[in-house]
Amino acid sequence: MHHDSDAAPSFFLLTNHGQVLLAVAEKPDVRIREIADRVGITERATQTILNDLVGAGYVERTRVGRRNTYTVDPEKPFPHPALHQPVGSLLSGLVAWKTPEEGESPDAGPPPAAAADSYHGLDRLTTLAGWLLHAPISFVSLVSDDIEVITSAVGVPDQLLGRELPLDQSICQHVVASGDPLVIFDAADDPLVRDNVAVTRYGLSAYAGLALRRDDGTAIGSLCVADTRPRRWTETDIRMLSSVAAAAESQIEIGAVGRRHRDAAERYRLLLDSLPETVILVFDRDLRVQVASGSAILRNGHQPDQLIGRSLEEIAQPGGKVAELRAHYQAGLAGDRHEFVNHGADGVSYSIDVVPLPDHNGDVQAVMAVGREHLAYGRDDHWDAHRLRALIENLPGAVYRCAASSDWRTHFISNQIEQITGYPATDFIDNAEREFASIIHPDDRAHVERAVSEAIERDQSFLIEYRIVHRDGDMRHLWERGRAVQGADGTMFLDGAIFEILHERRSPRAA
Repeated sequence: MHHDSDAAPSFFLLTNHGQVLLAVAEKPDVRIREIADRVGITERATQTILNDLVGAGYVERTRVGRRNTYTVDPEKPFPHPALHQPVGSLLSGLVAWKTPEEGESPDAGPPPAAAADSYHGLDRLTTLAGWLLHAPISFVSLVSDDIEVITSAVGVPDQLLGRELPLDQSICQHVVASGDPLVIFDAADDPLVRDNVAVTRYGLSAYAGLALRRDDGTAIGSLCVADTRPRRWTETDIRMLSSVAAAAESQIEIGAVGRRHRDAAERYRLLLDSLPETVILVFDRDLRVQVASGSAILRNGHQPDQLIGRSLEEIAQPGGKVAELRAHYQAGLAGDRHEFVNHGADGVSYSIDVVPLPDHNGDVQAVMAVGREHLAYGRDDHWDAHRLRALIENLPGAVYRCAASSDWRTHFISNQIEQITGYPATDFIDNAEREFASIIHPDDRAHVERAVSEAIERDQSFLIEYRIVHRDGDMRHLWERGRAVQGADGTMFLDGAIFEILHERRSPRAA
């Protein structure tokens, strides 16, 4: 019998799903484009197959910085009734791949790069830090001995993400060593960092960083924002960065020591996911989702992780204005930061802030959509009354409605205001015992009044930081965000929320 061994067969021994599984097993941080080229299919088909493998539990997808990493479960069975071996037997024969039993002992403790994968939630905090300070670069780095690992980042070169880097070559070493904020206006003129590789090779010009600490005070890393141009960071910038750092510290504690700080981290999660930003989506240049966060995603029956890699068309609501959304996000990719209102097909409306996200060269490589859902105050039988009640009762801050007039007469304020000010909510409602303005620090009242008035005139949201005099006589720093809304009868109100900046009380580093 003649066998033509040189002739190419007309069939494949492995399906596309099997080939994609092999690709991620061989290279956990492989890009979708690389897989598509290897298998000979489109990137869209590759993304669909990856979603199938993740949904069925064969692959776990973890976000590290701007990249996905994949972990294969070797114990999952072949999805075929005639095959009873686990997929690990296939992998061990075809790729240089180790099962967990052959790899590191689970008791040995993960190295820094592996430990970075366990700190879920840092991506959205990193993105939020850059957005709040309008910084093109933001990142979280963790340190161990003389090693630094950048665990999540925006605007940082891909080759630096998730890798073990020499700590003595980083600017963050100074933050970790001193534990104090490091603020640099112009790196070229600063003798501490002007010869650093981040300045000489990557063009960093301005930097602001805060140490991240464990509960015992040990510095374990840093939260940093940076710019490629000289910049004068303000005191308000550092305080806002400090607030995000507090959330990052709590998130890291969960990954490092389990449940010990779960309650504190949950409060910050509610702050980020519930009010005022109910949806945060980051799209790449192909308008595929890279980051997804927000309570509204969960309420609509989706898991944020399931949206990663999907296109705008795939995640848009049926009947939604996909072309209009695409136009707004394409404008964002062109560098146009703007706000628009999206009226969803389900009757829910969102104010969406479109934020371009430049890379370290200043080129916009992604766009962030920060959506705030329009919720109405109504009767108990109103469609959103239960959601409002749950949101208000679980927030770490106080939610309010007051008159958009000179006396700011309070119509409603939640009970959390007593923990913030020392005074019960009943003291403020209808200004029964005192106006809220009466406890604002005298030096800050004019600033608050001016910021609110300007926001009302421009029909924009306001974000204000100011001080109050607590009932016990201490001074507290607050962060308030709100917006003017019109009632059914045409009356103008202010709806918003007030949060205490906790770092102002427990640490001088935010000053």
